Amino acid sequence: MAAAAASRIPGMLASFQANLPLVVIIYIVMWVLIGFSVYEDPVTIGIGLGLFLLGAPVYFFFMRLSKTRTMKRVMGEYRSRKAAVHPEGNSSVSNKIFLSVGARMLA
Repeated sequence: MAAAAASRIPGMLASFQANLPLVVIIYIVMWVLIGFSVYEDPVTIGIGLGLFLLGAPVYFFFMRLSKTRTMKRVMGEYRSRKAAVHPEGNSSVSNKIFLSVGARMLA
């Protein structure tokens, strides 16, 4: 039977308890595998790491861009065009038309 673990709420048991030696072994194995990968093919690992690290600046750039007046104007125009094409606000009508035309072409 597992020993009762401390919880932040008095009288409640902790929902999860990790085995510390197992966690340490998993981290050691993980770093050994990463080390072998870098040793075997550093160029590919470098490209992958570079693309991964490039994601954060690109994300923040587009988040900042989405708050600008120009982007709000462009998105407003896009939404108004979409509303004109699909007055009900959903594209299922155009999908039904596309499927019916496609079925007639196949017949």
